[in-house]
Amino acid sequence: REISTTAKEVYLSSRSLDVKVSRLEGYKNIWQHTKIKRVFDDGTVEFQDGDSVVADWVAHTLAGKILLPSKEEMLADVYKHYRELDENGIPKRHTHSLRYQIEYVDWLAAQVGLHVEDRLKKIFKKHFEHRMAHPEDYRDLPVF
Repeated sequence: REISTTAKEVYLSSRSLDVKVSRLEGYKNIWQHTKIKRVFDDGTVEFQDGDSVVADWVAHTLAGKILLPSKEEMLADVYKHYRELDENGIPKRHTHSLRYQIEYVDWLAAQVGLHVEDRLKKIFKKHFEHRMAHPEDYRDLPVF
């Protein structure tokens, strides 16, 4: 949902058999879709129901305008993450949980030539603390 504030359109793909292809209630640009069937070289994403969209970032990546790490590098990162989860007793179902990882934020910003200001890091940390302490209503709490 957070990405919807900057993205033109957001498509959520679901494996659920009873998914209704529709706009997500309360959002102007988030759409629920069926499972992805395939992705084409031009960035077109085809869903199981036959509907399709063009994902610009996919098209840019396939055209070589955006470079990704090698398959081996990405797999090494995945296995490293799995090891860290295992070492910390965290179930694999939490694989996609991004806890407070300011190092990751710094790395991601550096990949696109940006710098995250310290004041924004403080806000991010405070937000994370609120989210952990109040998971049900953290969005309603003031950051400071």
